[in-house]
Amino acid sequence: MKLPVWQLRVYLLASWRLTFPMLVIMGFDVLINLTDTLIAGMLGKQTQAAVGVANQTYFVFTFIVNAVTVGTIAVISRIATSPNKKRELPPAVYTAVYFASVISLVITVIAGVSAPLILKNINLAPQVQSEAVSLAVFYNLGLFFHLMTILFNGILRAVGLISVSMRVMVLTACINIALNFILVFFTPLHFIGIALSTSASWLVAFVLTGAAALRLSGGKSLRRFSKDIMMKVANISWPSAVVMFSWQFSSFAVFYIIAKLPEGSVETMAALTAGLRIESIIFMPAFAFNMANAVTVGNFLGEDKPNEAFNAAFATALCSVAAVTLITACVLLFSSPIAYLLASKDMGGTPNPEVYREIVTYLKIIMLSEPLVAAHLAFGGALAGAGDTKSIMKYTLVSLWVVRIPLVYLLGITFEGGAIGVWWAMNLTFVSQACFSAIRFFSKKWMA
Repeated sequence: MKLPVWQLRVYLLASWRLTFPMLVIMGFDVLINLTDTLIAGMLGKQTQAAVGVANQTYFVFTFIVNAVTVGTIAVISRIATSPNKKRELPPAVYTAVYFASVISLVITVIAGVSAPLILKNINLAPQVQSEAVSLAVFYNLGLFFHLMTILFNGILRAVGLISVSMRVMVLTACINIALNFILVFFTPLHFIGIALSTSASWLVAFVLTGAAALRLSGGKSLRRFSKDIMMKVANISWPSAVVMFSWQFSSFAVFYIIAKLPEGSVETMAALTAGLRIESIIFMPAFAFNMANAVTVGNFLGEDKPNEAFNAAFATALCSVAAVTLITACVLLFSSPIAYLLASKDMGGTPNPEVYREIVTYLKIIMLSEPLVAAHLAFGGALAGAGDTKSIMKYTLVSLWVVRIPLVYLLGITFEGGAIGVWWAMNLTFVSQACFSAIRFFSKKWMA
């Protein structure tokens, strides 16, 4: 498809106004993750692996509210730009907040009980298991605040107040990073400080983003619960919940399979933890454009402009692929020093050679498919903004459970490929997802 240069520029500028604040937010979020990895590495490879496993368990419990946020953005972004639906905005915001609050409270209770039990029954090295269980308990203290902040930020994006989210999340990140160093190195908390600093910073974010989002629900006379709006949000959200659960559970399954490797399981887990941190940097623009596409498509469809929605989404996808390709090239060029920085180190500051080597290998293999992931995320954002989450659910389930997990086991365990086999299996998953999402996007069926 070909777009005139002037039209492409208009779409990209509109997308950039949404993307830039999200890039800033993600940049500070990545800085937090890198700080966690660096501090955990200073404490040893067992702690680095424990942080990775505990984080995977923790984020399993965020998928439902993330899914509710997808549905909330799809509904509210249309209402915000539709001249005939402006009066629906206050009850829509109130309904989404009420709905998410109940779900978040239930999730927090379930997580507090089940996360330690799950970690105690995974085949992990004793020290890794012990530290992961302790970390999970303290991560859970901030889970409710984290979940509601996700929802509040989604509402602010949908109505064009992304700059408010940006300012709050930058402040939150600075608090998190400062507490990380203070609690880990200057108090008896030791590695527990990593989780506790995260929980404290989410409390700050919850208070500030919540105050901004709740202003949109108007006065008491406008704050009414709408069953119709809740059902609209729920119908878009549940397929997204399935997708997010599948992603989180499949990541957990990958860690489980790695734990069964006959050799180097701890080193491989530590390398995967570090590698995922690097990927979070690479995917910063991709996820930012993904979220920008969701809002942009929702806004255009609210104005009854489906062709503009398609063209804007396509232009955003091109930009996303270009940005990720550039970052990927830089990571490949500097893969050795990056691995040296992130590998767990002994007391003398020397990186663990096995972890270092596996991080380098991971980066060289996984980087090959990153531009395809960028395209997949951009197209997926457009589909989500249109409410076409069932299509996303179908192709994600196939990619993860027909391609990813069976291949990880086959290439890693059955054919004795070890860590390299696991990395190649993950690559093939990304290829399949990109193909499925592109086919759906260019079919234009989601515009109906």
